[in-house]
Amino acid sequence: MAKRKEDNFFSPENAKRPRQEELEDFDKDDDEDECTVSFINGTSTLTAAEVGIIESIQLRNFMCHSMLGPFKFGSNVNFVVGNNGSGKSAVLTALIVGLGGKAIATNRGSSLKGFVKDGQTSADISITLRNRGDDAYRANVYGDSIIVQQHISMDGSRSYKLKSATGTVVSTRKEELIAILDHFNIQVDNPVSVLTQEMSKQFLQSKNEGDKYKFFMKATQLEQMKEDYSYIMETKERTKEQISQGEERLIELKRQCLEKEERFQIIAGLSTMKTNLEHLKHEMAWAVVNEIEKQLNAIRDNIKIGEDRAARLDRKMEEQQVRLHEAEKKYKDIQDKLEKISEETNARAPECMALKEDVIAKKRAYNEAEVLYNRSLNEYRALKKDDEQLYKRIEELKRSADQSLEPERLERQKKISWLKEKVKTLEDQENTVSQEIEQFQQAIDKDKEEYTRIKREESDVRNALNYNQKQLKELKDSKTDRLKRFGPYVPALLEAIDDAYRRGQFTYKPVGPLGICHRFVRI
Repeated sequence: MAKRKEDNFFSPENAKRPRQEELEDFDKDDDEDECTVSFINGTSTLTAAEVGIIESIQLRNFMCHSMLGPFKFGSNVNFVVGNNGSGKSAVLTALIVGLGGKAIATNRGSSLKGFVKDGQTSADISITLRNRGDDAYRANVYGDSIIVQQHISMDGSRSYKLKSATGTVVSTRKEELIAILDHFNIQVDNPVSVLTQEMSKQFLQSKNEGDKYKFFMKATQLEQMKEDYSYIMETKERTKEQISQGEERLIELKRQCLEKEERFQIIAGLSTMKTNLEHLKHEMAWAVVNEIEKQLNAIRDNIKIGEDRAARLDRKMEEQQVRLHEAEKKYKDIQDKLEKISEETNARAPECMALKEDVIAKKRAYNEAEVLYNRSLNEYRALKKDDEQLYKRIEELKRSADQSLEPERLERQKKISWLKEKVKTLEDQENTVSQEIEQFQQAIDKDKEEYTRIKREESDVRNALNYNQKQLKELKDSKTDRLKRFGPYVPALLEAIDDAYRRGQFTYKPVGPLGICHRFVRI
C-alpha cells in the first residue's frame, strides 16, 4: 500500500508476553460497558519508511461511532483488536473512503451518505500521512506530514481539505489528493493494498481459477493497464481519424489561400492601372473632340428626322380628327335610334319579346361604336401628346447643339470620380480578404480545441454510464435474489453443491452463505 522498506510483526516486549495475560485482557474488555479499539503498535529496530505511512486517523459521526481516535500508528506493522462493534471495520472503511475511494469499494454501502451516523447531518474523517525524506511530496509546502480531511454530507457529497503539518490548508481539490496517492503509490482500490472482509471471503470461497486470475490481474494492476492500453489505442484511432479530417480541411484551406493570393495579386496591379489611367486621360482629351463632332452630326440628323416625323404625325392627327368626327356623328345617330327604339318598346310592350333580338343586335352595334369612339379618342390624345413631345425634343436638340461641350466636361469629371471610387473599393476588398483569412484560421483552431474537448467528455460520460448500468444490474439482481447479495456466482455455487450432495459426494451438506441464515432485527 505504501513505500515501506521493512516490516516487523513482533516487538521484544510483545514476544515475551504470556498467552494467558492476553486472554485475561480480552476478558476484561468484555466486562467494559463501552466498546473500545486497541492498537498494538509494532516497534522495530529496522529502518522505518519515511513517506506514505499512515501516522494517525480520527473519525467523527462515522457509521455508528460518534468519535473514534485519534489513533496513533507505528512506523511498521500495526494490529487493530477489539470487541465486535468497537470500530475495527470502521477504521478500515474510513481509510478507503478518506483517501478518495468509492463507497461501493468498501462493501459497506452504495452511497457516501450511508456512512453518516443516524441523527447526524455530516461525518468527518482525518488521516495523517508521513511525508519525510528525499522522496517527500512537496516537502517545502506540506512539511513532515500531510493531513487529509474529508467532510461527508447527508446528501452524499463530500469535500476535501489537504493541510500541511502546521494545519495550513494547501488545497481543496481532489486532483491534488490523487497526485499525492500516485506519488506514494497508495492504491485504495487494490485488494493487495486494502483487503476488505467481503473481498477476502470471495477469494477464499472461490474455487474458480478464472476468478483467482481476475484477482491476480486486479491486484497487480494488469487489468487497469489493459484498460488503459485499450483506451489509448481507441484514442489513437480517433486521433488518426481527426488528423485525416484535418488534412482534408487543410487542403481546402490551402486552396482558399491560393484564391485569396490571386485576388491580392490582382489588387496589387492597381498601380499599373493608375498609370494606364493617366495615359487614357490624355487620349480621352482628343477622343472627346471627335466624339462631340459625331454627336453634333447625330443631333442634326435627329432634328431632321424629328421634323419629318412631326409632319407625318400632323397629317395622321388630321386623319384621326376626321375619323373622330365621323365616330361622334355615328354615335349620336345610334343614340337617337336607341331613344326611338326605347319609346317604341314602351309603347309596344306586347311586341317587346318579338323585337328583343333586334334590340340586342342594335345594342351590340352601339357598344362597338362606343369602343371605336373611345379608341379613336385615345389615339387622338396619344398623337397630340407625341406631337407636343416632338416639338419639345426639337427645341432641346437645338439648345443642346450650342451647350454640348459643358455636359461633356461634366461627364469626364464623373468618369474620373468613378475610377477613383473603384480604386478605393478594390483597396477595401484587399483589407477585407486579409481579415477573412485570419478569421478562418482562428475559427479552425477553435473548432479543433472544441472537438477534442467534446470527444473527451463523451468518453468520460460513456465510461460512467457503463459503470452505473453494471452496478444497477447487480443491485436489481440482488433485490430479486437474496443469494446474489453475497456475490453473482453464489446461486450457481449452491446449485453445484446441491447436485454434488444428491450424488453423494458430501456426507453432510455444506451450510452457507452464513449471512443468509441470520436476520438482524433493529431494536
